[in-house]
Amino acid sequence: MVLKFEMIPDQGLGPGHALLRISGQGAVSPEVWIQIERNQENEKILGPNQHWTTEDVWHPLTLGQVDGQSVVFPLGPDLVDPMAEQSHKVAFLVSAKMGEESGRIRLTNFKMQPSYAAGVRAAPVAEPVPEPLLPEEVPVVVEPPPNRPPVSEEPKSPLMVLVATGVGLLVAAGVGAGVYFAFFAEKKAEKPPEVVAAPAVPILPPAPASPSMGTLPEVDTFLKTVPDAKVALEEARKLAEGGKPDLSMLIYRYAARTGNPQAALALGRMYDSETWSAKTSPLPQADDETAAYWYEIAVQGNTAEAQRLLGKVMVRRESSGPGREKGLAWLKKAADAGDAEAKAVLEKLK
Repeated sequence: MVLKFEMIPDQGLGPGHALLRISGQGAVSPEVWIQIERNQENEKILGPNQHWTTEDVWHPLTLGQVDGQSVVFPLGPDLVDPMAEQSHKVAFLVSAKMGEESGRIRLTNFKMQPSYAAGVRAAPVAEPVPEPLLPEEVPVVVEPPPNRPPVSEEPKSPLMVLVATGVGLLVAAGVGAGVYFAFFAEKKAEKPPEVVAAPAVPILPPAPASPSMGTLPEVDTFLKTVPDAKVALEEARKLAEGGKPDLSMLIYRYAARTGNPQAALALGRMYDSETWSAKTSPLPQADDETAAYWYEIAVQGNTAEAQRLLGKVMVRRESSGPGREKGLAWLKKAADAGDAEAKAVLEKLK
């Protein structure tokens, strides 16, 4: 019976995750093996370490959920990211084996996003603070002088003129004195503006460091911000020290793809048979071939430790041939840089 299956994005977990639905009469097993092949370059087969190879590699899928005549398997960044990083022009051939049944599907114009593919969220634009409104000026209304009574055409007597003049002088003097005293009284009443000292700005203690993330959705959210490799490396170390090697590996891979040699060195140790342990690595077993792959990226940092580890794993994998010679060369380079362990390994190999 030929299996039929489809691959769709996992909307629940977001970028870097997909669901593989397999249907058919034989689709009843919660375990399946798949192979992913691309149609470009010489290294066409997806290997176990997210790099492409010429070897025949099959990936086991577990945790399948039986749904009637179908089984749904979750695919993580280990399988989705290498496909999502390719050009949209690359086509993939995904083959599956479930017991004695098999099937395949061709994927073109693959548009799923890798687990770390998301732009940095733009900072919110602060709304301008309106300037304080000045109090409106009170318009000065100049009232017209009161209407004077019509001037009598009749002549006034000298006595009346003298009396009127005297009264006018007294009134003018009184008004002038009133204006004078009112003006200075107002000036006296005015107080100089008080100078209010600005309140002292309290010195706040530095904010405590945020606790390390601890779940897969939190890691996905962190990687979507496309963090700097140095920041990512620090978060990966926190997760590793907190006993979460599976989550730390995801962040180490992100940083290593940017060329960070320290992240690549940490990944190599997770695969290296000499440093692998169930507590420090999420892998079920060691894989020296993949360790060598990450160490080759780590030696770009020109550290004796990376050179020694790469040399040891290459010598350990091959008892003779060009691979072993290359490993000895890396060991010698580390020894020349002053690495005592590399010197001891070379002495034993003589």
